[in-house]
Amino acid sequence: MKTIIKGISVAVAALVGVCVMTGCGENGIQKGETGTLKIHFYVGGFDDDELHDQISDLYEQKTGVRVNWIPSYTYNEIQNLLYDSTNTNDILMPQLGVWRAQDMKLLEPLDEVYNATPEGQDHTIKDRMRQSLYDYLEMDDGHIYQMNAMDSVSSLVYNADVLNEFLGEGNWEVPNTTEEMWAICDRLVKIGKGVEDKTSEDMVYSFVTSSQLLYFWDYLGNVWWAQYDGYESYLNYFEGKYWDEEAQDWVMGPEINNTDGRKIALTEMSKVLSTGRGYMHADCKDMGFKQAQQVLIGQGFGRNRSKAAFMVNGDWLYNEMSGALATQPADIRMMKPPVVSDLIDILPDGSVSDDAELSALIDAVDAGSTALKGEGYEVTQADYDRVKEARCMIYSATYNYPVCIPNYISETQRELAKDFLVFYFSDATQAIIAEHNGGTAAPYGYQPGTEGMSGFLQSRYECINEDTIVICENPKSLLCYRGGLNDMAGAGSNYVDGLLIDGKTPSDLLAESYEQLVANWDTMLASAGITG
Repeated sequence: MKTIIKGISVAVAALVGVCVMTGCGENGIQKGETGTLKIHFYVGGFDDDELHDQISDLYEQKTGVRVNWIPSYTYNEIQNLLYDSTNTNDILMPQLGVWRAQDMKLLEPLDEVYNATPEGQDHTIKDRMRQSLYDYLEMDDGHIYQMNAMDSVSSLVYNADVLNEFLGEGNWEVPNTTEEMWAICDRLVKIGKGVEDKTSEDMVYSFVTSSQLLYFWDYLGNVWWAQYDGYESYLNYFEGKYWDEEAQDWVMGPEINNTDGRKIALTEMSKVLSTGRGYMHADCKDMGFKQAQQVLIGQGFGRNRSKAAFMVNGDWLYNEMSGALATQPADIRMMKPPVVSDLIDILPDGSVSDDAELSALIDAVDAGSTALKGEGYEVTQADYDRVKEARCMIYSATYNYPVCIPNYISETQRELAKDFLVFYFSDATQAIIAEHNGGTAAPYGYQPGTEGMSGFLQSRYECINEDTIVICENPKSLLCYRGGLNDMAGAGSNYVDGLLIDGKTPSDLLAESYEQLVANWDTMLASAGITG
């Protein structure tokens, strides 16, 4: 592909009037010529027929190429067809990873797309994305085979209206630490205990969730685990490695299960999910996820009109609940994950004396300060760096929205597909997508304006910056996608969240996970092709 799309401006209104692309590679399409692209996509929470039709019509008007969107409603259907080389569509947008397909050498390199500069932009797609994301996707052979359709962020979200109603406006702050989090929850529990009718609008819970999903463990538990153990240790878990104090080195073994961070994370989770403290909504076992979202936005669960202040969720929330919020608005916000308070016990120099000082340091980190002494804190450089690392962590499912081109389709179609991807990931097209999705877009430098953006999406963008450390299972680890390693062995079809709600203890979960890892370790290594 010698030249790539050169007819895309940033303004959507100007898109129709700009010149169409010139030749694109040896088989470039000129205005008025014909061609068809087929995109096989998983139906998720960020797109729909209206959006796809808008993009397709615009692209056809500019290039003469028609784009057909082919939906998939089944997890891994797109990947399974790809593995057999029977998915003959030109562009694939599945949910979850395509690392196995990449390992099988079924994907077309996308270097030309990353190195393209769409018209109206001053830099290549590569130069405008987070470097950490590019580094992660770039392989040892120097090529890059995937893009990401959405930059998804997940964390705690809260209903500010509920907190103002029950705690009083100005009488609460977004918690920086887990201890501050539990202090707010205890205040809400005290209020709830005084309510006679637990199904009335006068009743409030700290949290709501659905026990049918594992979002609490994925989106928050993994972050707390990584905060405590450190980012390097978290990543090494998925490579099958743990730090051996005696050997003073990273070694492989099922003992990856037994880190202190995993124990701390599950212990903190159990405070919310077990029934003892009364933080969780009493009906969470009966709710689906969207029903739990209804409770969060203040619209109750059937006849139960009680409310909840917090929920673990993602940036799709506002898009999924837009209809309900249009009829009954609510001030829903996303927050950075609280830093696990136990971190002060293991800081390198121990210069943070208590939770109040930890919170003050977090305020400084959030403000962009690098000072080692400020209002309410005085710390060493090593302790500052460790706390900053923890604060910058947030869960992202960006890797779960891959975009790729099969390398076994014709050269003509591969070139057309690359041209479309430059168009698709330009600011111009991302502006259309972001407008449709309330502000969310792909991770390639487009920044939507805040005018007209919901407070929820504004808070989402405040949670991430150039220092953000993405936390998620390491999807490109051979031990994960070949060997079957996940973040909690032995949970089976029962998700971690539900197991804790049902009364399992953190010790129970870790013991069962370790037992499974020991029993299957050699098989996992063999499946991953790891020896020695």
